[in-house]
Amino acid sequence: MTKQLSDMNLEELWHLFPISLSAYQPCWQTWYEEERQFLCMLLPDLSLRINHIGSTAIKGIWAKPIIDILIEAAEPSDLKQIKTLLIKNGYICMSETENRISLNKGYTEHGFAERVFHIHLRLNNDHDEIYFRDYLNKHFEIAKEYEQLKLKLWKLYEFDRDGYTLAKTNFVSNYTRLAKEAAMNNEKGDKMKIVEIMDRSDLLIEQLMAVWENSVTATHLFLSAAEISKIKEYVPQALLSVPHLVVMMNDCNTPIAFMGIAEKRLEMLFILNEERGKGIGKRLLQFGIDHYVVNELTVNEQNPQAVGFYEHMGFQTYKRSECDEQGNPYPLLYMQLI
Repeated sequence: MTKQLSDMNLEELWHLFPISLSAYQPCWQTWYEEERQFLCMLLPDLSLRINHIGSTAIKGIWAKPIIDILIEAAEPSDLKQIKTLLIKNGYICMSETENRISLNKGYTEHGFAERVFHIHLRLNNDHDEIYFRDYLNKHFEIAKEYEQLKLKLWKLYEFDRDGYTLAKTNFVSNYTRLAKEAAMNNEKGDKMKIVEIMDRSDLLIEQLMAVWENSVTATHLFLSAAEISKIKEYVPQALLSVPHLVVMMNDCNTPIAFMGIAEKRLEMLFILNEERGKGIGKRLLQFGIDHYVVNELTVNEQNPQAVGFYEHMGFQTYKRSECDEQGNPYPLLYMQLI
């Protein structure tokens, strides 16, 4: 006889409902929209805000095929009223506090149903997940970092949902904070500016060298410290000779990112590590495409975040070499804008 879910212990439940990730499916948005329509018909007119959250709401990344839905209401009494209606219509209450209630649908004694939903009942403005969702949808390179973290943790915590969630906490908390800061800055007005440098002073070259070294150390993990130091010797001349040197300045007029362009080709693009994930790379490259008709670039194959970023921006690999242009064993990808 099959055990009822209510009779199972936590270990049994985790084995019946393991962590399982799937490649992004467009139907997830359809499932959300259809369930949202059902919820709108079911629930009373309480001026509710309903949002699709969680990884299935982030386009292009692997996720557990579970649709997370956030419902915000004005009063704690509204939450209880909504909970009662949801339970009467197939949802199961999983946890409850004064200001938060979690429910799900699609968990059966035989495992997951085809469609699985998690409802997060909250009071208005308790919605950090929306900041995180919007930030990752805007910054594809960060979304891919999150995807890689999830894929790494999948098998480690396949039967430990709490452990899986905990292992992602630092990443989620960090980028939620950045997302909220970015939202606040947008409200105050963006003071960063993009400028093409005509006077390449010694001070500017020194500042750009600091950006370059900081960026390469953080992203080119396949290079040793000695190799970075050797390459660094050639960077000042490259900065002085590249035909178009375009810099992103912060509100203190200090460089935080730059790119070099020659004959429609992106020769370099580097961003301070602490400024990554804020859309700066996207703004710079789009500026290059719009103003300098950039349509070609070369990127290290061993820098997957950069490869993913350029692919997201519309570039496609047309050639690969086993070594870099100096003959070192670092494969290069040659990409064109499609």
